[in-house]
Amino acid sequence: MGSVRLGASHPTNEAAMLKSEAKRRASAVADLDPLYTHFANINWRRNIWWIDVPLSKVDADKATCIELLLFDHRRHELHHLRVPSGYLLAHLDGLTVRKKKAEVIQLELSANLRCLFENVAPVASGVRFGQFLEHTLDTREGG
Repeated sequence: MGSVRLGASHPTNEAAMLKSEAKRRASAVADLDPLYTHFANINWRRNIWWIDVPLSKVDADKATCIELLLFDHRRHELHHLRVPSGYLLAHLDGLTVRKKKAEVIQLELSANLRCLFENVAPVASGVRFGQFLEHTLDTREGG
């Protein structure tokens, strides 16, 4: 297997999962729309999953849900969250929207067990995503 460039997200290749692998594993238990599926490994410096969701995808007329695949290398778990677009739109005031190439909702979801899947930026926004957990897959099992 070739080496994977990981940047600041992970110190070693062993700690990361590729998006293609996450989608393959999650597709075994869920019907994912590739256009609305987003993936993140834990950012080891901040203990969060950092996901940019283009605001153009968060439109009730285009998609009913945004799929989040979040890999936790410490517990060997891949979490699948199915977040209704309406929830994101209703909570935009508690989320960070940034202009990159296009406007994106920048999610910073906590990987700490006491506040798992809670958006931590802006601080104390109170926007939680745990209620949208569909599956948690043990990635140590064959695959």
